[in-house]
Amino acid sequence: MYDPEENYEPPTCAECGTELDSREHIDAVEPWLHGVEPTFTCGQCGWSALAGDWPMTWGLAVGDIAVSLANWTPMSETFIKEVSRLRGGRCGVVRARY
Repeated sequence: MYDPEENYEPPTCAECGTELDSREHIDAVEPWLHGVEPTFTCGQCGWSALAGDWPMTWGLAVGDIAVSLANWTPMSETFIKEVSRLRGGRCGVVRARY
Protein backbone atom coordinates (compact mmCIF):
# COMPACT_ATOMS: atom_id res chain seq x y z
CA MET A 1 0.00 0.00 0.00
CA TYR A 2 1.14 3.50 -0.77
CA ASP A 3 -0.15 6.26 1.45
CA PRO A 4 0.47 9.99 1.82
CA GLU A 5 1.21 9.73 5.55
CA GLU A 6 -0.39 12.57 7.52
CA ASN A 7 -1.62 14.29 4.35
CA TYR A 8 -4.43 11.77 3.75
CA GLU A 9 -7.69 13.09 2.34
CA PRO A 10 -10.43 10.79 1.05
CA PRO A 11 -11.13 10.62 -2.68
CA THR A 12 -13.94 12.59 -4.28
CA CYS A 13 -16.66 11.60 -6.72
CA ALA A 14 -15.65 12.17 -10.35
CA GLU A 15 -19.19 13.29 -11.19
CA CYS A 16 -20.27 15.61 -8.37
CA GLY A 17 -17.17 16.13 -6.20
CA THR A 18 -18.70 14.65 -3.03
CA GLU A 19 -16.04 13.36 -0.66
CA LEU A 20 -16.09 9.60 0.05
CA ASP A 21 -16.48 8.71 3.71
CA SER A 22 -12.90 8.38 4.98
CA ARG A 23 -13.76 5.55 7.40
CA GLU A 24 -15.35 3.54 4.57
CA HIS A 25 -12.28 4.15 2.41
CA ILE A 26 -9.76 3.17 5.07
CA ASP A 27 -11.78 0.11 6.16
CA ALA A 28 -11.67 -1.17 2.57
CA VAL A 29 -7.86 -1.20 2.49
CA GLU A 30 -7.39 -4.60 4.16
CA PRO A 31 -9.53 -6.56 1.66
CA TRP A 32 -7.85 -4.57 -1.12
CA LEU A 33 -4.44 -5.69 0.16
CA HIS A 34 -5.66 -9.28 -0.23
CA GLY A 35 -6.52 -8.77 -3.88
CA VAL A 36 -10.13 -7.56 -3.86
CA GLU A 37 -10.28 -3.95 -5.02
CA PRO A 38 -13.50 -2.47 -3.66
CA THR A 39 -16.05 -0.53 -5.66
CA PHE A 40 -17.47 2.62 -4.08
CA THR A 41 -20.73 4.32 -4.96
CA CYS A 42 -21.27 8.01 -4.34
CA GLY A 43 -24.03 8.58 -1.80
CA GLN A 44 -24.93 11.87 -3.47
CA CYS A 45 -25.21 11.11 -7.21
CA GLY A 46 -24.80 7.32 -7.47
CA TRP A 47 -21.58 7.35 -9.56
CA SER A 48 -19.71 4.06 -9.01
CA ALA A 49 -16.11 3.01 -9.71
CA LEU A 50 -13.26 0.88 -8.43
CA ALA A 51 -11.44 2.47 -5.48
CA GLY A 52 -8.34 3.24 -7.54
CA ASP A 53 -10.39 5.13 -10.10
CA TRP A 54 -11.80 7.66 -7.62
CA PRO A 55 -10.01 11.02 -8.02
CA MET A 56 -7.72 11.94 -5.14
CA THR A 57 -4.96 14.38 -4.43
CA TRP A 58 -3.82 13.07 -1.05
CA GLY A 59 -5.31 9.57 -1.10
CA LEU A 60 -3.88 6.08 -0.80
CA ALA A 61 -3.52 3.25 -3.28
CA VAL A 62 -2.71 -0.42 -3.39
CA GLY A 63 -0.40 -1.64 -6.11
CA ASP A 64 2.50 -3.86 -7.01
CA ILE A 65 5.04 -1.35 -8.29
CA ALA A 66 5.99 2.22 -7.48
CA VAL A 67 8.07 5.00 -8.93
CA SER A 68 9.24 7.18 -6.08
CA LEU A 69 10.48 10.69 -6.72
CA ALA A 70 11.96 12.88 -4.00
CA ASN A 71 12.29 16.67 -4.17
CA TRP A 72 10.80 16.64 -7.65
CA THR A 73 8.76 19.31 -9.37
CA PRO A 74 5.09 18.39 -9.91
CA MET A 75 4.73 15.62 -12.48
CA SER A 76 3.18 16.60 -15.80
CA GLU A 77 0.10 14.81 -17.13
CA THR A 78 2.26 13.67 -20.06
CA PHE A 79 4.73 11.99 -17.69
CA ILE A 80 1.93 10.30 -15.71
CA LYS A 81 0.26 9.05 -18.91
CA GLU A 82 3.57 7.67 -20.22
CA VAL A 83 4.28 5.80 -16.97
CA SER A 84 0.73 4.45 -17.09
CA ARG A 85 1.17 3.33 -20.69
CA LEU A 86 4.47 1.61 -19.91
CA ARG A 87 2.93 0.01 -16.83
CA GLY A 88 -0.02 -1.42 -18.73
CA GLY A 89 -2.67 1.24 -18.64
CA ARG A 90 -3.62 1.86 -15.02
CA CYS A 91 -1.73 3.77 -12.39
CA GLY A 92 -2.32 6.24 -9.61
CA VAL A 93 -0.37 9.03 -8.04
CA VAL A 94 0.11 9.16 -4.28
CA ARG A 95 1.64 12.37 -3.01
CA ALA A 96 3.30 12.66 0.37
CA ARG A 97 5.15 15.41 2.19
CA TYR A 98 7.99 14.35 4.44
